[in-house]
Formats: sequence, C-alpha cells, structure tokens
Amino acid sequence: MSLTREEVEPGVVRLRFRSWQGQLVGYEVSAYVVRGVLVDTGFSHARRALVAALDDIAPRAAIVTHWHEDHAGNVEALARRGLPIRLHATAEATLRARPSIGTYRHFVWGQSPRLTTPLVEADIAPLEVLPLPGHTADHVAVWDAERRILVSGDLFLGVKVRVAHRHEEPRRLLASLKTAA
Repeated sequence: MSLTREEVEPGVVRLRFRSWQGQLVGYEVSAYVVRGVLVDTGFSHARRALVAALDDIAPRAAIVTHWHEDHAGNVEALARRGLPIRLHATAEATLRARPSIGTYRHFVWGQSPRLTTPLVEADIAPLEVLPLPGHTADHVAVWDAERRILVSGDLFLGVKVRVAHRHEEPRRLLASLKTAA
C-alpha cells in the first residue's frame, strides 16, 4: 500500500492511494485536501498510511462524499481521533449499519469498519457541500466558490463503465452533472 501526495494547484493537495490489489484491476483512489479539509478518507487497506500522514497533513475537518468503502473506508479511524467529520445522514446510517459488499470490493479496498464512534460536527466554511445524487443517494460534492474548485467523489459518467451498482440512478447522475456544470 502506498500513499503519495501532490499539489495539484496552489493549496490543493491530492492524496493518491495505491495497493497491489487495486493495481491488479486498474484502480487507484484519491482524496483531496482543500482549505485544510480532507475530502474523502480512502479505503480501509490504506488506514495505516492515512493515519501516519495525518500529522503532516493536519486537516481541520473531513468531508465524505458517499458511503462506498473507497471513499469512506477510514471514517471510524478519523472519528476515533476526534477529527470533525461532515457526511450525509444516509451515509452515516449506512456506515453504522456496515452493509455487506461484493467480493471484488472487499478484495480491492477492504470492508469499511462499522462506524461506532460519535461524530464531531465539522465547520467547513467557506466550503459548501452540494447534494449531487445518482452514483449513490447520499453522494455530495465539495464546492469552493471563491476558487471555483469542485471536488466530486464519483460524480462522473465514464466512457466505458466497468462496474455499475444496482443502486445507481443514471438519470439522477446526469441531472447532478448538469447541476455541477
């Protein structure tokens, strides 16, 4: 498992998570730090690397774009550290219930631990959270209006979608893409 950091533009850091399992199937996962706020937590196989990097990153809060394990896999670890976290109420309920996931998802990213720790509410100003459902009902994006930066989790329609979930709603996703644009 590796975690690399790169500044994609002044004040915006991309955290790139890679594992041998993900490389086998052609996946990597990214999280971003915008205005001191961590957007997404990566997958549970990356927990040690993320927790080790937190002292250097020193986020003031975290936002989770949706409940999938590649985006919310370390929410419990961050909550235990007392980091303020913002996530959609449905995402929180899902993480507390810890739903079963498909075999490939378990292999590539690992199962998210059940969220048991109470969350500390995050003040993310001046960032805004925009509800942009479709990929999941709880999907949100993070908007920095001043800098015109949108961090969007899985808000996309790929040319060649390799995996689609039963709960995805393509029409809602398209509407969300139009809203984001």
